[in-house]
Amino acid sequence: LTFCGMSAALGAFFGAPIGGALFALEIPHRRSLEYYEAIVPAIVASIFSFSVFRFGTGLDVGGIYRFNLFDTLPTLSWLNLIEGGLLGVAGGLAAIVFIYIFRFTKSWIKSIEHRHILLATLGGLSIGLIAVFFPQTLFFSEEQIETVIEQGPTLGVTMLLGIALAKMFAISFTLHGGFRGGFIFPLFFIGANLGLAISIALPGIHPTIAMLCLMAAVNVAVTKTPVSSTVILSVLSDTSILPIIAIASFASFLLTTNISLLKTQRSRSEEGLPVRA
Repeated sequence: LTFCGMSAALGAFFGAPIGGALFALEIPHRRSLEYYEAIVPAIVASIFSFSVFRFGTGLDVGGIYRFNLFDTLPTLSWLNLIEGGLLGVAGGLAAIVFIYIFRFTKSWIKSIEHRHILLATLGGLSIGLIAVFFPQTLFFSEEQIETVIEQGPTLGVTMLLGIALAKMFAISFTLHGGFRGGFIFPLFFIGANLGLAISIALPGIHPTIAMLCLMAAVNVAVTKTPVSSTVILSVLSDTSILPIIAIASFASFLLTTNISLLKTQRSRSEEGLPVRA
C-alpha cells in the first residue's frame, strides 16, 4: 500500500505512470529495484492516479519539453551508444562534485543547525546572492529546463557551466537551510545545462542527446534510479532515444555505486523484512 501510494503520487507528478511507479520502487535502495513483487499493483495505482489527474486538470498527455526546437535528430548509430556511455560517465562525475558540495555545506552549517532563525537567514541570503548572479537557479526547475532549451544556446559554455555549479550550491543551501525542496527536477536542470554546454563545446554531439543523457546520469548518480529515470525522461522529452539514455543512466549508476547521498537507502535484506523467492 505504501508503494502504491508513492507510485500514484509520482505517476501524476511526473506525467509518466510507469516511470513514476518504477521510481517509487527504486528510490528506497542503492541497488535499484528490489521490491519486484509490487510492480503490478504500483503501476496500476500510478496509471489510475495519472488518468484522474490529467482528466481533472485538462493537461495534455505526453512530453512537456520541446527538444524539437533543436535540429532534427539524425539517424542513430552505434556511435551514439558510445556517446551515451561517455556522457553517462560525465554526468556521474558531475554528480560526485554535487555530492561533495552538499556534504561540505552540511558540515559548514553544522554548528548552527539548531539555531533555526540564523540558519534560515543565512540560507535565504545565500540563495538570494546566488540568484543575483544566476537568476536561472531560482524556483522549482521544471519550467526552467524549458528555458535552458530555448535560451541556453545563446548563453555559451562558461555561463551554462556556471549555472550548473551555482544550482548545486543553491540546492545545498535550500535543503540545509531548512527550506522545503527536493532533488529530482533540480538535478535534471543541472544535467540539462551541463549537457548543452558539452554539445556547444563538441558540436558533433547532438544537444538533445547530450542534455537527456546528462539529465539522466546526474539524477541516477544521486538517487540510484537508473530504470525509472530512463523511462521518465523518455516520456518527458517525447523522444525515441531511450536506449541511449539507458546506457548513460547505467554508466553513471555503475560509476557511482559506492558513492551515496541518501542515507536512508539500504538493501532490502538490511530492513529486517522477508525476501520472497
